[in-house]
Amino acid sequence: MRSFFLCLYVFYSLGTAGALKKCRYTDVKEQGDEWLIPSHCSTIAFGGASIGDEGVTKLCAALEKAFSGGGLRDLKEVHLPTCKMGPAGSHALAKFMLKAGGGSPIRVLNLYGNNLGDNGAASIAEIFKNNNEAGIPLELLGLGVNAIGARGAGALAKTLGECPACPLKTLGLYRNDIGDEGAAAIAPMIKNNQIALSSLFLGGNGVKNGGAKALSDALPRNTHLKVLSLEGGTIGDEGAQALAAALAISQSVTMVDVRSCLPTHRGCSAGHLTEEDVANGAEVDPEKMTTVGLNALKGAVAKRASSSSAPSLKIVGDIKFNAE
Repeated sequence: MRSFFLCLYVFYSLGTAGALKKCRYTDVKEQGDEWLIPSHCSTIAFGGASIGDEGVTKLCAALEKAFSGGGLRDLKEVHLPTCKMGPAGSHALAKFMLKAGGGSPIRVLNLYGNNLGDNGAASIAEIFKNNNEAGIPLELLGLGVNAIGARGAGALAKTLGECPACPLKTLGLYRNDIGDEGAAAIAPMIKNNQIALSSLFLGGNGVKNGGAKALSDALPRNTHLKVLSLEGGTIGDEGAQALAAALAISQSVTMVDVRSCLPTHRGCSAGHLTEEDVANGAEVDPEKMTTVGLNALKGAVAKRASSSSAPSLKIVGDIKFNAE
């Protein structure tokens, strides 16, 4: 199970980028101030090239020129992780994607490890704003480690939540800084069930009880989401119980990652506490899960296992949840 989430994480953070027609930054030809992208590219993989906003802008201009001339029709993936891109580069990308519209063949956009911030995230959100008409075919968006806070997460969620025609299946926001406020801003997107998003990565964002409760309120109304990662959060019993109640009745979620949220995680001060300790008045850090929350999550797994209508549920954690 752990390897499953690791593979998904690598997919959106480092990119699939395994195509036979992969083009790296060293394959770019310069003609004056313009870049020329080889016509055979199906994957652009510029990871670690440090091209910055200026380079991203040149790349967008090159792609736009190629598309307008009928070229690069096999280009399916654009990977620009750790390229020192900021808000200006994301604005150039959004402008290019909007202009290309449904004529763009790009399915994967991986911007992991840059510095987009809230303004950059808001620019990327613009890609989906009129997608009901534009028909941009993007299916995977990787924005992990980009200093995105609650405002940027909210801008993305608002736009995606109003885009039933968006084909986006995977949204990676791993290791940003959205916190409870950002999780609460994302919850309505899940609840209104408009976009058919199947995988949502919110690990490493400092999501606590408030964020877990907001997401829990939304989950039962959603029929598309299958994978939810909250790994590395500080969810206490209150959040765990809310999450467990939602997962017990969800008709879609099949995998949840709560690693490092659990009492068995090293450094978790509540790790030694049992339900009996809590009942006897033991002091509990509200941001640390005890066996109260742990057993609630186990109960959700058991309830789903006994259901004849809902799919089975697997929870990835620091302990064994599932009978295998």
